[in-house]
Amino acid sequence: DLREKMAKLPYNSLMASMNQLDNHDHSRFLTRTSGIVDSERSNTDVSNPVDADKDHNLGILKEAVVLQMTLPGSPTLYYGNEAGVAGFTDPDSRRTYPWGNENQELLSFYKDIISIHKEYSSLINGSMQSLYFNEAGVYAFGRWNNENRVISVVNNNSVEKTIQIPVDLLGSLNGDKYIEIYESSEASHGRVNKSQKVTGNIITVTIPAFGSKILVSDEVVFTDIETTTTYLRPVVTNITKVDGGTVITFDQPMIQRDIEDVITVTPKIDLEYSWNGNRLFVTAPNGWDKNIEYSFTIGKGIRSVRGEFTLGKSINFTY
Repeated sequence: DLREKMAKLPYNSLMASMNQLDNHDHSRFLTRTSGIVDSERSNTDVSNPVDADKDHNLGILKEAVVLQMTLPGSPTLYYGNEAGVAGFTDPDSRRTYPWGNENQELLSFYKDIISIHKEYSSLINGSMQSLYFNEAGVYAFGRWNNENRVISVVNNNSVEKTIQIPVDLLGSLNGDKYIEIYESSEASHGRVNKSQKVTGNIITVTIPAFGSKILVSDEVVFTDIETTTTYLRPVVTNITKVDGGTVITFDQPMIQRDIEDVITVTPKIDLEYSWNGNRLFVTAPNGWDKNIEYSFTIGKGIRSVRGEFTLGKSINFTY
């Protein structure tokens, strides 16, 4: 699960991690879009390298690059991907750059998506929230900061999909405007300019088969917040001791990266955190000393996704 694996990384490490689709030790991602590397041959079989150039699905490649450029981390390209270089695993993955024979459609696509990555600051330093993962092959998530909100959607199915995305999880309000700025499919890609307003806390998006869409909102939601916001603050609704650790349940989605800065335990012990929706599972990778009672404090600095409101007070409990 993407959220679980990301939650285990310190946030600064996650933001600096290299987002790679392939490298010289593996088969080229473009070749893997044909499906033959894993399903029809071993990934160490480098015979008949001409087969690496067959049955590519450029739509799947574009989906992957959109994720690469919009997820937290540092997008890292292996030379030639932008030009359509294929290949099985090393040494076939080290083919020379196709000077004069580049795939021009892919080059144009890469230029577009890299410019979008640079254009919107939330794709560089923004928080992330999964928004839609209700059906196989369709995933939407949001990135946001105080300047903009970006929604990235991919559809890895052979038919188009129409979904409803709950943008209130990004702090967007009814009446806010989102603009579809980019669309890709197996056959094409390009900038678009289609706007819609948030209604019932959702927006409706249609994604092409083997395609993607990127939407942006520049609405500023958080300006001067009145002091009478107690009812908006998150609440810890339950703390349950389970075998191996403790489950802490909040009444709403929280900004996951805050937890390492706000939770303390006495006596000190190494902790690991795993999020599942509004629930936080706290474990000790090196085990608990059963002869010691551990005292926990969750500082009030942890923030909610909706509005970035903090806890009203610190929470104390023992394990």
